[in-house]
Amino acid sequence: MSAAPGETTAALAALAALHVETDDRFAATTAAIGTPIGCRPGCADCCQDDLRVWQVEADAIEAWVRRRAAGATPLVVHERGACAFLGADRRCQIFEVRPYVCRSQGAVLAWIDGDDDSERRATCEVHLQGVDLMALPSTAAFELGPAEQRLVAIATQQLSIAGGRGLPKRVALRTLGLRLAKRTAR
Repeated sequence: MSAAPGETTAALAALAALHVETDDRFAATTAAIGTPIGCRPGCADCCQDDLRVWQVEADAIEAWVRRRAAGATPLVVHERGACAFLGADRRCQIFEVRPYVCRSQGAVLAWIDGDDDSERRATCEVHLQGVDLMALPSTAAFELGPAEQRLVAIATQQLSIAGGRGLPKRVALRTLGLRLAKRTAR
């Protein structure tokens, strides 16, 4: 059983809203630090292979690729070892619709360690070298948890609308990239 087009559109709209909020949150953490962080064109150290996204994110990527396919340069799947969507120029081929995991990369990530209830922080090794992350204000940290929970809720809602139950499927970006590359090559 599949979802009606309007229902699928609602899930994709909720995902798009989460992505906008994530981008805004990333910008706010950057402003709180007072120095630019985040990837620059050509920085692709975190664009690793074997990343998986929720089905709703895969659907958003596929819809975007279909919309731009006419007359656009076909997708080229990057060789194993890097994300399938990483272009030869080390730029993301799907940047506009990159998944949540990619949108939060480079931020100062904060989480509570369950072993001792203390806050932990980390960031990409390329960013903020020599900065004491724990000394940064709380507004500089990108709290892990709330957005991820919303993403799972959106993915679960999409599955439920389609008549499924349980946790939604996760899709390997490499598998998705290979499938979409075949479609855009036609």
